[in-house]
Amino acid sequence: MLKHLLHGSIRKKLAILFLASALPAFAVIFLYGLQSRSESIARSENELLRFAAHVADIQETTTLSIRILLENLAMLPDIRDGHAAACKQVLDRALKTNPNISAITLADPDGRVIATTRPQAVANLSGSKHFRDAVATGKFASGEFFIGRLAPIPLFPFACPVLDDAGHVRGVLLASIPLESFSTLFNTMELPPDSFIGGCDHAGIRIFRYPSASPGPVGEPIRRPMFQAAAAGGVEGIKTDSGTDGIERIVAFRNVRLDPDGPAYMTIFIGAPKTIVHANAQREMVRNLGIFLLAMAMTLISGWFFGGKRLGRKLEELADASGRFGQGDLAARVEPDPDVTEIATLTSAFNDMAASLSREIEGMKRTEEALRLSQERLALALDATSDAIWDWDLENNQVYFSPRYATMLGYTPDDFPPALVTWEGLLHPDDRENAKRIVADHIERGEPFTLEFRLKTNDGRWRWVMGRGNVVSRNASGKPTRLIGTHVDIHDRKQMELELLNAKEAAVAANQAKSEFLANMSHEIRTPLNGIMGMLQLLEAEVRDSEQQKFCALALQSTNRLTRLLSDILDLSRIEAGKMEIRQEPFDFRGMLQQTIDLFMPISVQSQVALQLHVDPAVPSNVKGDPLRLQQVLTNLLGNAFKFTRHGRVAVEVYPLPSRNENDTRIFFTVSDTGCGISEESLRNLFQPFTQAAQGYARNHQGAGLGLTICKNLVTLMGGSIAVESEVGTGTNFHFCVTLGSLPKALAARAQTDTPQQAQATGRVLLAEDDEVTHFSVRRMLENKGYSVTSARNGQEALNRLRHEDFDTVLMDVQMPVMDGLEATRLIRASHDLGPKRNIPVVALTAYAMPGDRERFLQAGMNAYLAKPVSIAELTSTLDKFMRGGA
Repeated sequence: MLKHLLHGSIRKKLAILFLASALPAFAVIFLYGLQSRSESIARSENELLRFAAHVADIQETTTLSIRILLENLAMLPDIRDGHAAACKQVLDRALKTNPNISAITLADPDGRVIATTRPQAVANLSGSKHFRDAVATGKFASGEFFIGRLAPIPLFPFACPVLDDAGHVRGVLLASIPLESFSTLFNTMELPPDSFIGGCDHAGIRIFRYPSASPGPVGEPIRRPMFQAAAAGGVEGIKTDSGTDGIERIVAFRNVRLDPDGPAYMTIFIGAPKTIVHANAQREMVRNLGIFLLAMAMTLISGWFFGGKRLGRKLEELADASGRFGQGDLAARVEPDPDVTEIATLTSAFNDMAASLSREIEGMKRTEEALRLSQERLALALDATSDAIWDWDLENNQVYFSPRYATMLGYTPDDFPPALVTWEGLLHPDDRENAKRIVADHIERGEPFTLEFRLKTNDGRWRWVMGRGNVVSRNASGKPTRLIGTHVDIHDRKQMELELLNAKEAAVAANQAKSEFLANMSHEIRTPLNGIMGMLQLLEAEVRDSEQQKFCALALQSTNRLTRLLSDILDLSRIEAGKMEIRQEPFDFRGMLQQTIDLFMPISVQSQVALQLHVDPAVPSNVKGDPLRLQQVLTNLLGNAFKFTRHGRVAVEVYPLPSRNENDTRIFFTVSDTGCGISEESLRNLFQPFTQAAQGYARNHQGAGLGLTICKNLVTLMGGSIAVESEVGTGTNFHFCVTLGSLPKALAARAQTDTPQQAQATGRVLLAEDDEVTHFSVRRMLENKGYSVTSARNGQEALNRLRHEDFDTVLMDVQMPVMDGLEATRLIRASHDLGPKRNIPVVALTAYAMPGDRERFLQAGMNAYLAKPVSIAELTSTLDKFMRGGA
């Protein structure tokens, strides 16, 4: 029987197939009904969200148009110059072309009104939020809801800064939109009973509500739960809330922002009663189920009576219409077939979609046309407010000035004095001859010119103007007959240049005062410090008790630490002043390294931290550079390494690097330790002055935080760079490279064979020093070393001693009574009475250690320079060089 049932035409088989296909659907009808109800509620919520987004888009479009208008106005010269009358005209024209704005106002940065379209201007606007935000950020800003004074309607304000060429705020443009336009927009809409459309500002104040008879007056805060949900809900969201009238509603909200990442300045709310939404969902569920059953019945009937012929034909019509619509035929439609429900639904949906797309395309065309018209109006506005234009007829000496020329000088075009039409009559007396000469010279040569001068304004003041001109016509003999050009107001720029010049002079004066203060403080600290250090060195040499010797050694360590701190401060001052010089002299590179290592060997033995040195064999032994500054960098890094390392090792590694040219030698250094390491946070500021890895009162290590700053600057001055890598608890690696000079092979070989001679143990020294403690300590230290010392208390006394006695060297203080050390040295060098003694070595022993002091003393005729406080080793080393005939 089943075989007989399936036997027959294709229409019969199709109908049976449709019937068989429909049977499983009946099993899920009830499930579909429940699902359709949930989907209906979700669609209703989505509709609320889409409607809120639509209202927000309207507001954003309105805000964007205001923003474009205000930003374009802010670029106009009239607005930037702040001339009240000209600004008033510009604002009035802008308001006429933008009727959706209630008023436009221009205020200065202090909130005082310059020009406005309001009949009554507010005295000061600096207290409003949008004004403050625009001044503080220099960007377009929104304000807070308020009620208009002249017309009691709700308004929402915006502000746009007027910036000069340097980006400084010169004024603020303010505009507001009436919020009653929302009510006009919603009057044509039919909302479900007890539904509402509302909005609030960034503080949660209700700025509009439709219908207006709904609970909650404008200007009062909205319900706190709704505002909190909107503030924390991102761009948009849904919340169920019971209003003040007790009706539970499903409320969709949408936040409106000026910038995608900025805060919301307005929130749109759309609310519908929850009972209506659920009732609609219930009806839609029943309707959908009915439609489904009806569609199933019609499908069976059409399948039985019509087969697939009409179905196929309609599908082909739909495909053809879709193709034509895609090719641009916006009128393509499909005739619905009421006999087949699914086809009718499909064709209706297609027709609705095509109609909707057609409307959107037409709307886009209208928007493009409106944008074109707006751009044309903007171009006209810019043309009307351009720079002053002049046209000079050289044959009859008549000059035409555009209206902008009059307004630039504080006149109206109608009130511009005829007697002052020519620019010569307005020129400042100090600029007149020079300006006329330059213009005449350029006219004669037929070249364009640009010059700056001052013109007299309507109120009798002088305003800086930049004039440009060019010859545009000549007569038959080639003589210029006509010039055209522009005048641009540059008064604000000139004022800014003057302010910058004054600021620069003040900065130079402050820097000079700082240098003088540092020089004085350095001198006053070094003099007593030298006495303390000298007396401690004498005491250390005299005492025999080990504990007392330890006391002396600890005191000397403190004085050395204070001296290093003072030297670091002065080095930093030299670097900041750009007076730090890197010498270029031949030296034994490997010997310098070994001296540095030897300096830290006692610390290594005492702390039981191994000190290692590895020098690549390819590193040259003799180079040209500044060994003292290079040793200062290594000493700082090694001192820090031992300071922060309790166990393990400290290592110095030296390798050659490829050089950029054959006259350079680039060397790479690594100073590593196994100490406590440096945290990631401290690494970021490690090379900043007065910065240490450990902060606060619980520091384990002392220091002022200048060493690494100086190291970085010294390495930079030596043509290199420095970097650090560290891990807390593991250790720290400092890497730096420097560029040194290469020595010729002959000079390098000679440097390797040069060996220092033994120092002379005795000699006659003339000590010129007025400080009693320094005089006593230096004299006693020299006598203990075997020198014969003769004293002088000032430069005049030293000069007299030298005339009557013979000496090998002079130790000369700089600051002394009667005659200072510099003057005494000049007189010694220039004296013919002294004979050969005028060439005696003079060593400066002084507390002056500021940038340039050493060079100044050497230029005065001194042979060497020692800065107080001085150690006995440094003092005797310097004297020994001169005793054995060194320079």
